Order: sequence, then structure tokens, then C-alpha cells
Amino acid sequence: MHEEATFKEDSFKDYLRCILKISEQNNIDEIDTKIMKMVIKTYGYILRSFIFHLHKKDCYEISNYPDELLII
Repeated sequence: MHEEATFKEDSFKDYLRCILKISEQNNIDEIDTKIMKMVIKTYGYILRSFIFHLHKKDCYEISNYPDELLII
């Protein structure tokens, strides 16, 4: 099974901006547990996708991702 995804830089930047906005507007103890769980789950998914993409033996591929910007 070959899994694919497309990296959308603008969407990723929006996602990061939202996380920063949540953390700037709230004390860590005041952030809603439900929101915190959503952030952890989505961020974990994104990180796993990048790891799978970069793993030489995995066939997961992210198109439109600038591999040349990575320092490996």
C-alpha cells in the first residue's frame, strides 16, 4: 500500500499560527483540555507523516514538500 499526502505550506503556517495564538492568549493551565488534546493529536500526526516520508524504507510520500530545506 502506497500512502500519499500533499504538503500545503500556507495551511501548515496557518496551523502553527493558531497554536501560537492559543498559547499566547492562555496560561498553559488555562487551556481547555479538549483543545490541548486536539493540538497534540494533530501535531503528532503531522510529525509522524514527516518521519514516514523521510524514512528510506517507508513508501509514504509527501508531495510538494521541499526536501532540500531539510538538514539530515
